[in-house]
Amino acid sequence: MSKPKLFIPGPVDVAPETYAAMAGPAIGHRGKDFEELYSSIQPGIKQVVGTTRPVFFSTSSAWGIMEGCIRNLVKKKVLNLCCGAFSDKWYGVSKSCGKEAEKIQVEWGQPIDPKAVREKLASGDFDT
Repeated sequence: MSKPKLFIPGPVDVAPETYAAMAGPAIGHRGKDFEELYSSIQPGIKQVVGTTRPVFFSTSSAWGIMEGCIRNLVKKKVLNLCCGAFSDKWYGVSKSCGKEAEKIQVEWGQPIDPKAVREKLASGDFDT
């Protein structure tokens, strides 16, 4: 039986080599081994994501990353563009972090109108 190829944010297929590496001893995130590992993967991951800037990793859930972004990057107000489950979640995270948030909501799978976004951002109420 063949395994389906999942083109979704998660769960993802895990290669047998990855499972084998995970069966080994853990390394501390403050030690030299971790520093060397982290440094060694930076060039490849930068190429994969198309950047020359540092790439940061987190072992938290997507929610943890979303919360970190909202808490650290939003000063004024969040404009959430909601067109599906994932973008709706951003609005929820914004509110749960105590940020003032407004959303442009469309039916799932429908496009957001760029004119509506420009109009909202032109108000100056939102971080840009």
